[in-house]
Amino acid sequence: MDVDAVHREHEQFFGTSAQLVGALLIALVVEARFPFSRTGTVAVRAVTGVNAAMIAIGGLASVLALDPDLSGALYVICFAVTWGGLAGGLVAVTLIGISVASTALIGAKREDLEQLKKLGDRAAAEELLRKFDVW
Repeated sequence: MDVDAVHREHEQFFGTSAQLVGALLIALVVEARFPFSRTGTVAVRAVTGVNAAMIAIGGLASVLALDPDLSGALYVICFAVTWGGLAGGLVAVTLIGISVASTALIGAKREDLEQLKKLGDRAAAEELLRKFDVW
């Protein structure tokens, strides 16, 4: 199979991948508010930064593969790097979203339990706090 045929065969994939990488980067920026806030740890920031770099490299590979003069061997490399960036980006955005959501839920539980404590049932509030392990 010649290089032009390979390019025509994968052109749609790489074009769509470049668009998906852009969407994943936007989602990562939106969801990364928590890791880069004051409450985010250095480890969380490092993981988020590495994931953003992985997504960006996948995006660069997908854009590079749109070049019709690219050699056949580089198409294989760009294909692998693009898939890695897409998969890693999807996993990263999903995990960061779950982390943000669970942190918000724990905060909501803590506020509800503190309100219960203020209403006078201190023993029940302390038991629930121990059960949820948020104190």
